[in-house]
Amino acid sequence: MKVSVIIPCYNSSNTILDSIKSITNQSYKNIELLIVDDGSQDNSLSIINSIDDPRIRILQQPNKGPGAARNKGILNATGDYVMFCDSDDYLDPGIIESIAGLKDSQDYDVVLFRTQKVSPDGRVLVDNKMDSFVFTDEIKEKIISSVYNKFLEYNRLFGFDGVCGKFIKRSFLIGNNILFPENIFRFEDAYFCKKLFQKGGRIKYMDVLGYYYVQNPDSLCHKFNPNAVEMYREALNVLRDGETNNDFYIKTLTTITECEVLYFYNREYKQSFSDYRKEFIQMLKSEPFCDAISKVDTASIPVHYRAEVFLLKRRMILAYTAMKKLYLHLKKSI
Repeated sequence: MKVSVIIPCYNSSNTILDSIKSITNQSYKNIELLIVDDGSQDNSLSIINSIDDPRIRILQQPNKGPGAARNKGILNATGDYVMFCDSDDYLDPGIIESIAGLKDSQDYDVVLFRTQKVSPDGRVLVDNKMDSFVFTDEIKEKIISSVYNKFLEYNRLFGFDGVCGKFIKRSFLIGNNILFPENIFRFEDAYFCKKLFQKGGRIKYMDVLGYYYVQNPDSLCHKFNPNAVEMYREALNVLRDGETNNDFYIKTLTTITECEVLYFYNREYKQSFSDYRKEFIQMLKSEPFCDAISKVDTASIPVHYRAEVFLLKRRMILAYTAMKKLYLHLKKSI
């Protein structure tokens, strides 16, 4: 069994080497590593080219986002199974052997494994565990809902709505035309996972730690982004994919928080409160935010989100902002 590991790389010169080594040093040797340079402007490509390993294949493209980079990897892979690793994360050295060595591994289209959130120095931040199980149709439905709704049972495990932490039969992807949406920079992995679970197939979760997800405060997911609102609006509309349900409304509401962290409440946001209020209300009037605020059923979400919806519906922006900033400060998100 040959395994293809795909790394999308964009300006990752500080971390890419550790990611690559975690793959080339795997105890399982029948692998290929496809590194897709997504138009990096730093010296990432020079670092990649300096590594002498015949199993590494380097692909290049103009900057199109992680979805397009991963698609390029899938379409050029030659392995029986594919895995993904982000350029600032790393794999456990025995994870591929742990899965590929199972007697029944080839009976499954997808094998999920445990991931762990760690700090840049390797300190464990979040390590959720769940016993191994095979997916039933009922579990698949719950998993699909969890892709949208972070308050549901299976969302507590990173990996169900993230593309990493999965061992996927390539023929299953190609045969079902499961690829990432391109030219969006958020939620492309959630969309991919939703399609993966919707298409059925045999899926198993193994309680084996294999992926380390590095929580880096300097990553693009935490930096000031003046285009955050439009970026998330576009991503949500792609993720919606024609569906309208309460789980999607909840996903939209939690995305407001991400816009606040990356833009409105970021230290680099210099607008007056009056300008902020106008801009924030303009966002709330746009879709899909307006639809979610007016239609969401708040019965199943935490109390502070219920309070937020109450204040947002009434455009009580000052009270909302004070409460939300306090909450995010206590969570150390701003």
